[in-house]
Amino acid sequence: MDTSGEVVDVSGVVVDVSGGEVVVDTSGEVVDVSGGVVTDTSGEVVDVSGGFPSFSGSIWDSNQVQVTQPTSICIDDILSSIEVLHQTETQHKSLLESISGISYDFLKPKLIEWAVGGFRNAHPVYEIYLSAPPLCSDGQPRSLQDYIQFISGKSIQDHVSALQARLQGITVSFAYTGSCILIVVSRPD
Repeated sequence: MDTSGEVVDVSGVVVDVSGGEVVVDTSGEVVDVSGGVVTDTSGEVVDVSGGFPSFSGSIWDSNQVQVTQPTSICIDDILSSIEVLHQTETQHKSLLESISGISYDFLKPKLIEWAVGGFRNAHPVYEIYLSAPPLCSDGQPRSLQDYIQFISGKSIQDHVSALQARLQGITVSFAYTGSCILIVVSRPD
C-alpha cells in the first residue's frame, strides 16, 4: 500500500485500509483520502477527516465488500506498532538528554549528601530507566548501548561527558543495573 499520497492502481487486489490512508472504489482505482473527503460506492461524498471508524482493522476488496475482520488484538501487536515504538524512542531520547541538563537545585543536595558521607566512591546522583525493545522502529534488534546511540545519536559516554563538563573537580561515570542507568560521582585521586 502506498501511503505517500500517490494514486496506485490495485485492480482486483485486496487492499488493507486499517490505517485509513487509502480506499478502493468500485472501479478498482485507489482514491487518495489524505484531504479528508472520499466518495463512497453510492456516489455520495463522505467526510473521513476523523479517520475510518467503519473500516478500522478490516480488509476490503475492490467492490467495498468486507472480507475479514480481526478477531482479537494482542498486547504484543500494540507494543510492536511503529507509532508506539516512535513515541517510546522519543521519550527515551528525552531521558538521555536529561542527563546533561540535571538542574543545579536537584544536583547540589545530592553532592552535599555525598560530601557528608565522606565522598564514598561511585555515589549515585541520578538515574533513568530504559531498556531496548526487542525490535527498534526500523525493525532491527539492538543492545542497550546500540539502542542509546540509535535513538539519540550519541553514546551513553557522550551524555555523561556533557554532565562531566559542568562538574569541576568531580569524576562522573555511569553504571547499568538492569534497565536502570545510574549516574554516579567519585572524587578524583
